[in-house]
Amino acid sequence: MDDIKVEFILKKEVILSEVEEITEEIVSFIEQRLYNQLSFPFTLTDHNAPAKIYENCVKVEISTKTPLLDCNLIQTLVNMSKRTKSSVKCYGAVPGIAPSSVSFVGPDCSKNTLLHNDSSLHDNATILNIEKKKRLKIFLSLKKKFKDLHCWGVDKIFDFFSSREGVEFIISYGENLNLEYYTKCPSCCKPEIHPIYAGNFSPIIGFLTRKSKYYFQCSFCEIVFLNPVPKSGDLNKLYDWYDVEIFPNENDFSLHSLQHNHYIQNYELCFKKYGKNLPKNATIADLGGGTGFFSSLAKQKFPSWDIDVIDFRIYPQKKLNEFGINTIESDLSSFTLKENHYDMITLWEVIEHLRIEDIELQLKRIYNGLKSNGFLIISTPNFNSPLTQALDFWAWFMPHHISVLSLNSLLPIFAKTGFELFDVNYESILLREERGDFSFGVTNSCSIASRAESLLLNLLIMEQSRNTKLISEFRQKEIGTEMVIGLRKP
Repeated sequence: MDDIKVEFILKKEVILSEVEEITEEIVSFIEQRLYNQLSFPFTLTDHNAPAKIYENCVKVEISTKTPLLDCNLIQTLVNMSKRTKSSVKCYGAVPGIAPSSVSFVGPDCSKNTLLHNDSSLHDNATILNIEKKKRLKIFLSLKKKFKDLHCWGVDKIFDFFSSREGVEFIISYGENLNLEYYTKCPSCCKPEIHPIYAGNFSPIIGFLTRKSKYYFQCSFCEIVFLNPVPKSGDLNKLYDWYDVEIFPNENDFSLHSLQHNHYIQNYELCFKKYGKNLPKNATIADLGGGTGFFSSLAKQKFPSWDIDVIDFRIYPQKKLNEFGINTIESDLSSFTLKENHYDMITLWEVIEHLRIEDIELQLKRIYNGLKSNGFLIISTPNFNSPLTQALDFWAWFMPHHISVLSLNSLLPIFAKTGFELFDVNYESILLREERGDFSFGVTNSCSIASRAESLLLNLLIMEQSRNTKLISEFRQKEIGTEMVIGLRKP
């Protein structure tokens, strides 16, 4: 087998077009990792370079999106390919540690493709590729902190992110955030809190494993919260230009494009249930509405509404101003609402981004900003939905989701603020086909069973009539993936 050459073909995929130097930095890291950890001779070729011609060769395709390759796994795949003169497909590896392909090329090539089952995804339930910009940020921070990272085997990486230090590193994105630990429930103050684990799926941020402790639940009031948690003054540091992929490009922002927003059902519900109860010239505050989705649709349907959008960063600010919407860039914790001024205030997918104790403070401030009989509309993921729990969806968005909520855990908080519970509706954006959540689970869930379950769920929601029926049934049984809660100031 020693006469069979091995060629690595590196595809340079630009992750941040704004900073091309990062791609070359990753290329250099991959070279160091391969030359340090592999025991067999090989050549490394750029994907765009002319192909080298060998009589018999194992070609290993890799990408700059997978810098943390498992060199022991590569050694196994290459040896299998050499021994059988076959291509080898790897199945069950943590995304980001396996090569894109391992192919045998030459006159002696077998027509068979062998399957290698790897247990790393089942054992660790994580993601190590850097296809998301936030994962890129973590990788760059990790490389800066550990100068010998290219020497680390993947087991050492898994062990680090299973540890307390590794969890703190992820929550702070490797930066100097002030973190603190809860020793009792931040809602009811009982000391009986315990960790709960995402066993089937990694948060989208990746890196954390099934052994990592980052969400805790209170045994009494059922509330789930991030622990450790950034201090209130540092929360906005979690959001930076690495988040650009989830926010609208102002050049592409239009009223037409808003019709395809995932939360359109929730917004339409609000217009239908509350629009008729508001005066024609209603004053509205959309808190945390920096994407501009709700406010733009509201202005389109109710042109006479006077709408303020308040967020620490408002992405389509110029466009919103053109629509006649007032924009105020401010941290919600420091902004003072005019007293008794608004007919309706909205918090669309906001309160889960707040610490538990800050939710109560915000609701009290909002109460003071509303007129008598004014409404507060809150939407947030529903921890108690079986769909939310099916793929560990409740844990997907840590560390941005500080609090994981249900109606049961929210009611005691509402009771402290003076609001009356007016209405609760359950919607299911997780079932919207274009989101692709279950498609994501088909390849990234940790077990054969959960990948198959993702595929079955995905097939169910692809058919429009079944999809509509499922959403309706989840709404009637009050187990939808999001709660849309209406509170009224007496």
